[in-house]
Amino acid sequence: MRKQLNTDADNALRNLGGRKDFGEGLRLTKALWTIVIAACLVSLSMLVSWFHDYMSPPGTPVQRKASEQLKNVVSVFVPVVLGMLNRQLCRYPLLGMIATGLLLRNGFPGIISSAPQAWTSVFFSFALAAIVARAGLYLSLATLSSHLKTILALGIIPVVAETAWLTLIVHEMLYIPWIWSFTVASGVACISPGVALPLLLRLVNAETIEWKDSDIIRIMLASTSIDVLVSTTMFGVGMAALMESLSGAENSLTAWLLRGIVEVGSGCVAGALLGMLALSLRHWKPCYVVGIGWEKDTILFLCSTLWMMGAKSRGYPGAATSGTIIAWAIAGNDWDAKAFESADTRLSSFWNLAEPLLFPLIGTSISFEMFETSMMLTAAICVASSVGVKSLAAFAAMLFRRMSHEEASFTSAVWTGKASVQAALSSIPLTLLHSNLQGPSAEFAKVMFAVFTAAILIGPTAHSALTSQWEPQCEQSGGRGVPNDELAEIIEHRLDFSTQVSNTQT
Repeated sequence: MRKQLNTDADNALRNLGGRKDFGEGLRLTKALWTIVIAACLVSLSMLVSWFHDYMSPPGTPVQRKASEQLKNVVSVFVPVVLGMLNRQLCRYPLLGMIATGLLLRNGFPGIISSAPQAWTSVFFSFALAAIVARAGLYLSLATLSSHLKTILALGIIPVVAETAWLTLIVHEMLYIPWIWSFTVASGVACISPGVALPLLLRLVNAETIEWKDSDIIRIMLASTSIDVLVSTTMFGVGMAALMESLSGAENSLTAWLLRGIVEVGSGCVAGALLGMLALSLRHWKPCYVVGIGWEKDTILFLCSTLWMMGAKSRGYPGAATSGTIIAWAIAGNDWDAKAFESADTRLSSFWNLAEPLLFPLIGTSISFEMFETSMMLTAAICVASSVGVKSLAAFAAMLFRRMSHEEASFTSAVWTGKASVQAALSSIPLTLLHSNLQGPSAEFAKVMFAVFTAAILIGPTAHSALTSQWEPQCEQSGGRGVPNDELAEIIEHRLDFSTQVSNTQT
């Protein structure tokens, strides 16, 4: 009897994870264990070297450098960990994580400081890549071809209207030059996919929605990508003109147009190349390298994130976002239903991972000693008014496209969402704040960051308040996630177009 039990146990071990031999599974992870052990040894040697420098005589350059490194690590590690805990406990996790960073920075200024720009730029670019990739994934060619005018109206008119209004009011109320006000306005005007997409995905084909047979949700999903593309392109053009003005060069209309062409053109080229990679990965099967399974969505996200980091660091945020949107739009319209669902789940996981790396560190960048109360209040008033302008513009655009009053009201409420894109783009004014600007430029950079901060605080609050009447209808959909039947309906609607194209080519 015991012999039979041992035999059954051996067979179970051999079949564990679908492998014929359990020993084979152990051999697959040897390379991974080697890397982990090597990384631990390198980290230990670095820790010993740092401890040796930290124990040097106080006041020496070596000891001061070691103390600064320790403070940087604490300033990143503590807010991130507490932000993750607060996200689980707070009803409004984005605001809770920002509040965590604010309290730590201003309550313990001797311990917590602003995180190093070299670190935050990587975190913020990773977060922006996850946001923009998911927006591009839902840019359906089927919806785009059947509702092109409505999608363009909703994706362009509200963001342009808010940019124009915020440019004017920030210039008049906060007394900064036009180029500074236009740059911050174009960044703030962008809709936040991290705020808007979860609600839209929960509402897809919900049984209690009065406009169940309407394509309004799919139109809004596609318009989100257009909104992000237009806003970040304008922001890239404004930043280029701003940097030229700081260097003493004069800006002309021709230079602005040329910069816009370069932003869009380079983004389209990068998106086409990444899209070719997505097409080549259509029949990709998971590959195990050093014990890690590499899915095609992971490979595409890695490549698009590298493009996002490189283009954004070189001052081309419009090209960075447009390339990422195009690449994931190609993947979303070409991959099969299972791959689409896997990519959506993985991108959602990447965004959940990026949230604690983004919002708590935004909070630690805000020191009450740096910003005057009057400046923050004025910035909040400007942002609140611009949110109202964009909401009204979205309402008017939907009525102009002959949508119902209920659909227009719902769209105007969702279009108030801000936070994630603004948090990711705020790394640029933070860089300006720490670049030792002299004279009025330092004050202008401070105003710019104050406006971004106000948008991060006001956007989620306004969105939650205005969309609360639709939230109870989402409870049947299973909380924050997207149910498989609803997601399958999106995929089926998307793949109809691909099937028609394939039949035509045949």
